Amino acid sequence: MTWQLLVPVALMSYLLVGRLMHEGHLPDFETRKALKAHLKKARKAREGAGQTRNPLVRRWLRFGGGFYGIVAAYTFFVLEPPILFSLIVALFDADTWSLEGLIELAFTFLANSFAQFVTALLWFGYWLEDAPAWLFFSGLVAVYVAYAQGVRWARVHQARGIGHVALWRWFEGPVPTRRAGTASATIPETVPETPFATPLKTDAATEAPVGRPFLTPVEPPDAGPPAGPA
Repeated sequence: MTWQLLVPVALMSYLLVGRLMHEGHLPDFETRKALKAHLKKARKAREGAGQTRNPLVRRWLRFGGGFYGIVAAYTFFVLEPPILFSLIVALFDADTWSLEGLIELAFTFLANSFAQFVTALLWFGYWLEDAPAWLFFSGLVAVYVAYAQGVRWARVHQARGIGHVALWRWFEGPVPTRRAGTASATIPETVPETPFATPLKTDAATEAPVGRPFLTPVEPPDAGPPAGPA
């Protein structure tokens, strides 16, 4: 069943590594040793201030990260949905809605989830069960090559700003841009149609306008009486 792992492992390594790089939790790397060191730091920071908020990435890091964690996380995602489906079906059963039924349902669900978690950790026994020795080791090599290719393309696309980078930007939506060093201008809710739309304040006694409207034309200064004939 090794062939069933090739595409999912390559795709998951591409997306999960790309997501960590896009979030800034995984700097650029050139060797497998550097990637392993960066993933170790990201795994320690998953409960701290620099943790990632993506649940799939967190699950991958919880399984240890790297190649082993990728396959373990994928195995867990394959095994867990049937358990959730059986839980939902059991909730529609009238016999479940009793104290004993709810306790038994919760215990069964937790026990099955724990069993699937252990199976995911021992994924090589699940996917390569009853395989001959040569097929077992060749299958491991093939799956690791798929993982390495996914990681490689995630790094290349991150540097070029394409692929998964465009995908995350599409999910996050457009980001408003603002020029550095400029303050955001406050736009009033209503703007008068003309500069003279606002009425002037008047003095109650003389009914004369107080002040001058915005952009009121200023009359030219009086040049005096016209000069008479010489």
